[in-house]
Amino acid sequence: MSGTPCGGCGAMLASGIRLCHDCTTTLEYHLEQTVDVWANLQITLERRDVGAASVGLGGAASAVEPLNLDAHDIGYTLQTILTGWAQHIPAMRPASTQPHILATWMRQPAQIKLIRGMDWAADLIGELEESLNKCREATDRSLERISLGHHSTECPGKVRAIAGARWGRCTECRERFEAATQHQWMISEAWHVTAPLPHIIRALRTLHVFVKPKDAENWAARHKLISCISDDGAKTYQLKQVYDVHQTMVAKRERVAAQTKLKKQARLDAQPIAA
Repeated sequence: MSGTPCGGCGAMLASGIRLCHDCTTTLEYHLEQTVDVWANLQITLERRDVGAASVGLGGAASAVEPLNLDAHDIGYTLQTILTGWAQHIPAMRPASTQPHILATWMRQPAQIKLIRGMDWAADLIGELEESLNKCREATDRSLERISLGHHSTECPGKVRAIAGARWGRCTECRERFEAATQHQWMISEAWHVTAPLPHIIRALRTLHVFVKPKDAENWAARHKLISCISDDGAKTYQLKQVYDVHQTMVAKRERVAAQTKLKKQARLDAQPIAA
């Protein structure tokens, strides 16, 4: 069977395509993140010498740089990477070389389609990911990181990810994992764990799953959650059951919101157009 391998993962694709769906999604994620990362970097630069390694210790002889030179250089590298690859896209590109503008333009479907056919598509992903990570480290705004469990019995590392990110990495071997898959695995491994509702809610929060205490109490009162009685007589609940009910309710709210939006749009479409 003829075709071309994906430059990112090696999966065989139709002839002329150099990036598979999953790798394309990764690229789109990095381009989307560029906007926020660049904004945070600019905040760091506006704070002048905050976090700069070259800040003096005080006194007349100390030399305080007018800005964070490390952050400035790393930001310039990100700008150079995006500008360089954007020049290879056969389309009318923005006049601006600002990373957030170029990233937004490159993330448009027309540009993504062109990039997927380029030999250098995987190189763009690698360079952009590395540059964004350096920008995150250079910023003086801390990023919330979450633990996604241990890697395996063969590797002693732990899988960690930035909160809200699609991917996480092992701290030892640097293997990449999909955050959502790791979440599901950790929940499934803890299906037998029982604890009082406040403890369950705190445990889920470490996985970046936010359950409101009042909601959990209402689910228990409406028997959506089945309690167990511990030895001391206190009510406990299964972590996985609370998680499953939360996911069901979130999906229900999203479905209702979508239906409401469609009904509203239908009413607007039905209104007569003024002459």
